[in-house]
Amino acid sequence: MLYTLTPISLTLLINSALLIFLGFYLWRRGTYYYFSLAMFAAAFWAFSGSMENGLLEISDKILWAKITYVGIYTMTPFWFLFCLQYSKFKKNILKTLSYLVWIIPIMLFSLTITNEYHGLFWTSILPIDNDITKGLLYSRGIGVYFSMVYSYLLIFLGVLALAIYAFKTTKIQRLQIFTLFIGILIPWIVNFFYLTYSPEVSQGIDLTPVAFAVTGIFAALSIFKYKLSDLIPAAKDLVYSNLEVGVIVVNNENVIVDFNPMAKKILRDNLVNGVIAEKVYLTDSLALKVIIEEGKNRIINLLESNQWLDIHISDLNDRSGHLIGKTILIYNITNQKNVEQKLEQSNKFFSDLTDFLPDPIFVLDTERKIVFWNKAMEELTGMKSEDIIGKGNYEYAIPFYGKKRPMLVDLILDNDSSSETWKLYENEKVEKEGDVITIKTYNNVLRKDGIYLWILAQPIFDNNGKIIYAIESIRDVNDIHEYQEELKTKIDELSAMNKVMVNRELKMIRLKEELNLLKTKTTSK
Repeated sequence: MLYTLTPISLTLLINSALLIFLGFYLWRRGTYYYFSLAMFAAAFWAFSGSMENGLLEISDKILWAKITYVGIYTMTPFWFLFCLQYSKFKKNILKTLSYLVWIIPIMLFSLTITNEYHGLFWTSILPIDNDITKGLLYSRGIGVYFSMVYSYLLIFLGVLALAIYAFKTTKIQRLQIFTLFIGILIPWIVNFFYLTYSPEVSQGIDLTPVAFAVTGIFAALSIFKYKLSDLIPAAKDLVYSNLEVGVIVVNNENVIVDFNPMAKKILRDNLVNGVIAEKVYLTDSLALKVIIEEGKNRIINLLESNQWLDIHISDLNDRSGHLIGKTILIYNITNQKNVEQKLEQSNKFFSDLTDFLPDPIFVLDTERKIVFWNKAMEELTGMKSEDIIGKGNYEYAIPFYGKKRPMLVDLILDNDSSSETWKLYENEKVEKEGDVITIKTYNNVLRKDGIYLWILAQPIFDNNGKIIYAIESIRDVNDIHEYQEELKTKIDELSAMNKVMVNRELKMIRLKEELNLLKTKTTSK
């Protein structure tokens, strides 16, 4: 291949190098990969255009003219996808379009490389030789204009997406978008005139990749001045404004230099930039300055608005590590406090209620940890609630069995009659009615002389029908059992006495019958 530098080919090479640099810069920053790919596509367009313009052999020029379309057909799809990515399109839509957008470019490129068979893109190719260029004059076919319509449609849709997004984004991003508008429109305006005027006017020189130098300059402006590749300023602005946490920034003189809308809302519009912190009161007697100087996190209650605030103070340092101010984060924890108070009231009510009950009761959570152990249970087992609450691993079974093992309440949590827990009770008379399990058993660990217990276990469900707790209630039925045994003994004794009495009566009856029979015989003689 014979190659010579012309003013056009040199310009295209320089532009290609600039676009490659910008593409790699963005790629290394891990920001907007589609924009990086668009820069690489433009760089390839410019490089292959330089090759086509500088090569001397016509066959080589035609080959590189076809290769140029790799950059042409990929540039606009990447630009379109970048616009959607920058405009925060939904990921599922972006993913779908990232596949569909390539269907037409693939078809067009297939037709381009086979142009000699159908002439849809170039109907004729003539050489041009002058001091500026050593190019070819291409007579355009319908395929060129079809690809032009498709490319311009993608550009228009991308610009439209950016324009819509610009109305609802931050000031710095609007500047970025405006810069990108100019950078991308200039090459395509040049391209429009190149494609709409006759090839003789342009002398076969496509200045579109040359105009991409302008795109590179404006992209550089966005990157280095407006920090397109640095999301921090834009992201900070957007997140900062929409945080559900109040943020106040003060300098070393405790002067408020910035705050977000949530902080202003929490403090009842009592914030103004430039005001010293001692003039901003959280309560009637508590100034913001006091909290800053203490430098401690604290929770306060705003009685007037019935709000609970969790306030965190942290130092704000510059890159050299020097203290330049403080940040105050204000969390509105009113809902959390209300829930905690209601939960505390509910727990107290439940505790008072169950402590009042005469039966020993304990409660397990789904992790089989003790969450409640009432006073009656303390009296039965001799184990204080503070010593057992929070413990698991079958610790609650030790007072009853002298070792760790499942109890009746574990049958509720297992809910599987084939489990090992159920096998422990296979010789016991376990009765199950609905969700309630009961058993009467003898225990010789709680008392040396043994004790009879009646045990009940049942679940507690949440609103979705899911078990969240399991309760075991234990009743000392030893007295009842002894009474029943005593009653049985009395019944047996009465039954025996009754049997004696019946036998006696039967003997008396037989005796009377014998006497009457003897008397009858005597009388008859």
